[in-house]
Amino acid sequence: MKMLRAEQAEELVARELAEAVPGFSARPGLRPGPRDTGVDVVLRAGQGSPHRRRSLAVSIKMLATLRVEDLLGRLAMGLIELRSRPWGQGVIPVIAIVVPSAGPRAWERAEGFMALHAPDAGWAILDQAGSARVVIPLLKVDVNRRPARRREERHRGAVPWPSAPTGRTACPRCGSWARL
Repeated sequence: MKMLRAEQAEELVARELAEAVPGFSARPGLRPGPRDTGVDVVLRAGQGSPHRRRSLAVSIKMLATLRVEDLLGRLAMGLIELRSRPWGQGVIPVIAIVVPSAGPRAWERAEGFMALHAPDAGWAILDQAGSARVVIPLLKVDVNRRPARRREERHRGAVPWPSAPTGRTACPRCGSWARL
């Protein structure tokens, strides 16, 4: 998958966090301020939200390919940036990492890292396929969403094997067998 541009990543993060955290939304025209603050997106709680007068200040980091060590490094960088700023009352800093594709192994490592080094910090790992891992302890948010992927997507070139009455297919590229 191709890496997203900064604007696309900001839109993805705003949309996914607004969905994951009930009552929060990115308001049109709401800019976080100068880029040197480390904040890329601001989400505010709506009037009917139980979290009135709260905002999420989100720092977005992007990775072209997911390597767990790079992911942990970006989380650490985001923590340092967000913790070096004095936040007003009601502002919750969140680190969002956008990657082409993420899975449970990366989520587990990130969760362990954040639990050890910053148990109260908000963080999210989002990918272009729709997977999302969002943890914001102050709001009691813990979202673990992995979209259902069809088996055929893994072996795009799979064709039915004519001599196999069991319905098995072989991938012409790698030769592996899959039951559909």
